Amino acid sequence: MLTDVWERLLITPKGGEWGASPWTIVGSFLICTLTLAVLVISGCALPRKPLKRADRIEWNVRVVSSIHAVVLVLGAYLTWQETRHLSDYSSIFGIVWAPDFFARIFIGYLVYDMVVMVWYYKELQDPTAILHHFIFLMAATYVVAHSIMAYAFSWLAFTEVSTPFLNIRWHFAVLGWKDGPGYLYNGLALLVSFIVSRVILYGLGLLDLFRLRHLWLQSSIPLGYKVVVALFGLGWILNVYWGRLIVSAALRAFSRADKKKHSVKSQ
Repeated sequence: MLTDVWERLLITPKGGEWGASPWTIVGSFLICTLTLAVLVISGCALPRKPLKRADRIEWNVRVVSSIHAVVLVLGAYLTWQETRHLSDYSSIFGIVWAPDFFARIFIGYLVYDMVVMVWYYKELQDPTAILHHFIFLMAATYVVAHSIMAYAFSWLAFTEVSTPFLNIRWHFAVLGWKDGPGYLYNGLALLVSFIVSRVILYGLGLLDLFRLRHLWLQSSIPLGYKVVVALFGLGWILNVYWGRLIVSAALRAFSRADKKKHSVKSQ
């Protein structure tokens, strides 16, 4: 009885492949939590410059975020390699190792990060990120539980390619390096990676799902499948909203750099 409840709570393994286990989710959560604990206790990732408590917390949280992003981008590549030759039906309903394994890592991270954001809400105060995480936690849990949308994980996970640049931008800002060339070049990398991965490729992925609607929109298909696609769409809308903010910030940074350049020339 307890075993059955435990497996249903943490998603029953599918396919029998290595890593397709509820313990992958637990392991991801524990690794992220322990990594943050080590960073907080040791202070090994903090800069020499003294930071406020809120900035110290966010600094360490963003370090874990960047590490997870690199892992997920690797998962996106492996998923693409596994799913690119699948039939339309298998790409939606087939059981594939890479998206199953890395989606479990993603679920563990989302639970960890939501706990952190709630625990440190006074310092972090990021309700849109909590909403974003909740949306994708619900979608990822259903997807893994039912072994669906394998190929979609490739373009969904690839969106994390912009996360390290976003975190580096924050690190530079906290250190007071906004006027340096590194901030400008990183901002350009963030702008390109975000728009390409989270707006363009994500949008094209949604269009491809719409092309395959004859597979998942049938009356015989459970409602949850349609809800998952709707959640993907809501996630894209959030990305467009954040994309506007990033474009606006990039334009301000380029404007500052241009004014500084003209100021130096006039002296």
